[in-house]
Amino acid sequence: MKKTLILAFLLIIILPILLLVWIGWISIRGEQERFTDKINVIQQERLLDHVEKMELWRADLENRLASWLTSLQSHPIDQWHTMCHENRFALRVFSLTRNGHWEFPNPQMDPLTEADSLFMQQFREYLPLMFSPSDNADTPSQTHGWITWYEGPGPQWAFWTRNSDGSTYGMILDRSALLAEIISRLPDESRTVNMDKLISRYAEPAGETFALVSEDGQTLYQWGSMISPEHDPLIRIGIPLLPPFAMWKFEIRSHGPDQAHLMLQPQILALLAGLLLTAGCVILIGVYLFWFSRREFMLARQRVSFVNQVSHELKTPLTNIQLYSELMEDEVEEGPAHSHLSIIQEECGKLSRMVQNVLTFARQQKQTLRLHPREVVPSVIIQQCVEAHRIGLERRGIQVTCKNEAGQPQVLDPDVLCQIIGNLLSNAEKYASGAPMLISAHQDQNTLHVNVHDGGPGIPKTHAGKVFEPFVRLENRITEGVSGAGIGLSIARDLARLHGGDLLLIPEPSGAHFHLTLSSNPS
Repeated sequence: MKKTLILAFLLIIILPILLLVWIGWISIRGEQERFTDKINVIQQERLLDHVEKMELWRADLENRLASWLTSLQSHPIDQWHTMCHENRFALRVFSLTRNGHWEFPNPQMDPLTEADSLFMQQFREYLPLMFSPSDNADTPSQTHGWITWYEGPGPQWAFWTRNSDGSTYGMILDRSALLAEIISRLPDESRTVNMDKLISRYAEPAGETFALVSEDGQTLYQWGSMISPEHDPLIRIGIPLLPPFAMWKFEIRSHGPDQAHLMLQPQILALLAGLLLTAGCVILIGVYLFWFSRREFMLARQRVSFVNQVSHELKTPLTNIQLYSELMEDEVEEGPAHSHLSIIQEECGKLSRMVQNVLTFARQQKQTLRLHPREVVPSVIIQQCVEAHRIGLERRGIQVTCKNEAGQPQVLDPDVLCQIIGNLLSNAEKYASGAPMLISAHQDQNTLHVNVHDGGPGIPKTHAGKVFEPFVRLENRITEGVSGAGIGLSIARDLARLHGGDLLLIPEPSGAHFHLTLSSNPS
């Protein structure tokens, strides 16, 4: 078989398989992404549980701090430092008048300690945060709140409350004590009931770590299964806490599910099985088509070889029959017998031309067709070919007129020229019954031009390109009942092109007009 045909079969098999592989890969990736999204949603819900618990703790802490500040107001100011040291959250306390002036530490106090002076200077820029433009002395819009700023090791917090008379009391919180309080509210191990149920469907249980992460990404506290530091977690999900601790966040760090176990899940296995089954069917169909086409190709070659052999076997007996019929014609007197011999010679000529066409076509398919040029007079060859067909043409009512102007010697293959003219005359004999025919020839330097124009029904323009294709016979009322293999015109054009020329169908209002060119110097 031709390499192009083998390549076409390979593409028919490989392209669908590549398409199936691409579809399978996209489907598996989609399944993995859906699974990862599901894990993310569940992990975020678990983190939200901790955030909600921290919000409850923050509300409780605010109540405790507000109660302590209220109790602080019932004690003399000179005892506030002592009470501040007794509260583990309080680093420093302060109070402001309704107009936002310092009440404690008192700037008028003599002497004002260096620590108090430094605190008042640094904290002055945060005082406007405790007073809203809509506040008034009777109905303050905000009764408590937080102030957050960054200093030293990280964020610092101040909590304040406002009385009905507009005075404000607050405290600077100890960051270490506040962090210790937060950590005490967090679990010391991970409760992963829902996660275990989810992951167990896809993989072996994976370790996970919960962490409280600072604003700079440092781990403040972690609990759960500790992940080895040399492994980068595949899943890392975080949710920030609510104000005033929004700069911190809770984070889950966990290894993703085992991809090998994920591939063994029923959905993935069913998808892979379907893809493999489809790919197998495509391969089987491709192999069958390749085998069937190869078988048909070999059978076709055997048929061509058989026809070629039969044609070779027929050629010698036909030549003998034609030879002896010609000898008998000279010995038989005019009469019925002489007429019968003429018919025998005519039919032998037709059969010889058919055999020659088959042999030529077979050699052309095997690319063994060769020219045997010699110096001849084209007009003589054309006239001989016409005379060989004249009896059959006249029997069909076709009158042939020749205008031979190709009388100069020219190097040509006479067998090729005669076979081409013979095929054109045979076509006219079949399809142009009762119509006149004109054959004209002339020479142009090294090129022979022959025009064969009959007055028959002609060839429709829509079929002009098909008449030169092998085994093509036009389906219409003209061709009904006409025998033929449909290779005559194809062979004629191939022979003309082999001889450096061409055979063209010239459009005419009526009839079929063929223009033949043959070159003395074929490439």
